[in-house]
Amino acid sequence: MKAVIIIHGYLSSVDDFGTLPEELIPFYDEVIKIALPGHGEGESLNNFTLDNMKVLLDETLPKLCERFDKVDVIGFSLGGAVAKYLAQSVSIHKLVLIAPAVKYLQNPVLTERLNYIFQRTTYVGLIFKDRPFQKMMPKAFVETVRDLYEHDKTGLKFALKSVKTKFRPKNGITFMKVIAYINRKKNPIECPMLIVWGTLDELVPYKAVEYCYKKCTNPQKEIVAVPGVGHLMLRAQHMGPVKERVIAFLQG
Repeated sequence: MKAVIIIHGYLSSVDDFGTLPEELIPFYDEVIKIALPGHGEGESLNNFTLDNMKVLLDETLPKLCERFDKVDVIGFSLGGAVAKYLAQSVSIHKLVLIAPAVKYLQNPVLTERLNYIFQRTTYVGLIFKDRPFQKMMPKAFVETVRDLYEHDKTGLKFALKSVKTKFRPKNGITFMKVIAYINRKKNPIECPMLIVWGTLDELVPYKAVEYCYKKCTNPQKEIVAVPGVGHLMLRAQHMGPVKERVIAFLQG
């Protein structure tokens, strides 16, 4: 039997993945959506503790994998860090890490976006160098800001709501302890791996992507950097091609 395990991020749920779990159903005997401790429906975040996460990492998930002949794993953000740890612990068929939060909070959000806008508007201005630059630049600027907002708005609304209603210093400290525990695992990742990351990620820096990439010893490994989107990329608009890329990797 073949299964795919899907693991969501901190202060979130499997809704992080949009329609991806449903789109994977035809390819697997089971599509298993994991709720992190304290993150299940109606569950208190007081249950999000390092001890409970250790049970998930070292007992629950490895035992779950034993039930199947082949297991693929998809993890987003904290779930990506959990997925990495699982792939370092047991035999996994294929691994997909989406913005894996093995390192975090190191990108200057405003600077990254201003730099992106500058690069896009300057690029457009140079392409249309036969037109008056002062006329092209405002149009390019407006279109770039609008596109960026359309990509970001759903994710940003969700993030603001989550921080306002769920974040507490206690669970923030637990998050850091969990990442530290996960990163103490030194085993290599031996399965094929795909890493997907948005170039405007507000929480996970590119060096987190590099860190995971270097951990993988399998020659079938790839980084897909998606331009112009932030951390909650699967909640952004026009992410159909990203989901298609993930499915193609898993079924290839």
